[in-house]
Amino acid sequence: KAVATARRIAELDPYLPVEVFHQGLTTDTVDDFLDGLNVLVEECDSLDIKAVVRVAAGHRRIPVLMATSDRGIVDVERFDDEPGRPILHGLLGPLDIGLLPGMSSKEKIPHILRHLEAEKLSPRTAASLIELDRTLATWPQVASEVIIGASAVAEAVRRIGLGEELRSGRT
Repeated sequence: KAVATARRIAELDPYLPVEVFHQGLTTDTVDDFLDGLNVLVEECDSLDIKAVVRVAAGHRRIPVLMATSDRGIVDVERFDDEPGRPILHGLLGPLDIGLLPGMSSKEKIPHILRHLEAEKLSPRTAASLIELDRTLATWPQVASEVIIGASAVAEAVRRIGLGEELRSGRT
């Protein structure tokens, strides 16, 4: 995915500097990954990396944006304005995020459901969570939801870049 994205960026603007992290985003690479960022758009599948990158972004006061690919939801975490704010809106509760890497996908489901606010999930997404590690390898996404989320996140980045009001929260 990273190489394909870098190629597409080069096609759009060959003068834009792009660095590919071939080993992926890990606890060992998160600091290098965040160096020089003004805004982080986070769209990884791993709950442990979602948590780790937010903790590091919070320390650096970098705002984090994420589209959930379900019901057009965008999460805004303005660590630049609120450096002490809890990651993922505090929805993980008192979970020790250091335990996440050792958990199976199935063990992470209760935490993911808290983060996604299970009672608000679309029926399609709720049904797919049951199939993780059985018939599905990762979270399924519908293309139309991804496009809606990308547009909403692009608008959020624009607002942050222009200094317009954009508060933390889920919308």
